[in-house]
Amino acid sequence: GINAEYGGKLARMERYMCSRFFIDFPDIEKQSEVIEKYLVGHCSNSRGTVQCARSRYTYLMVLHRVIEQSTVCLMNHERRQTLRFITQAACVCLKQANTAEAASVPQSKVLKSRFSPNAAPFLPGQLYSRS
Repeated sequence: GINAEYGGKLARMERYMCSRFFIDFPDIEKQSEVIEKYLVGHCSNSRGTVQCARSRYTYLMVLHRVIEQSTVCLMNHERRQTLRFITQAACVCLKQANTAEAASVPQSKVLKSRFSPNAAPFLPGQLYSRS
């Protein structure tokens, strides 16, 4: 695990990095542009669509946690706006991962609900998003 001294340094560094990010990129348009560029630049589809989408999702959830816990310099509405953008982007990544994964499964392994013939297919043990 993380020892207390390292954890304290990590928390201070996260606060500092959040402060710098919001000073350098004060509005949601700039923030979203920078985050999207980072995601494109640091996760290429060469690793596979599913893996790339999952990596982006993981990064966004860590970013969400850091901003939620570390940002003291933002007003509440600015914080909510940034967290909402990150949440929406993470949902898009999760949907991409689920869609790509579902597309890669042979039709013989995809199950249909016996209760509703119009229900979306789902994968055993997986959450499936219809939207």
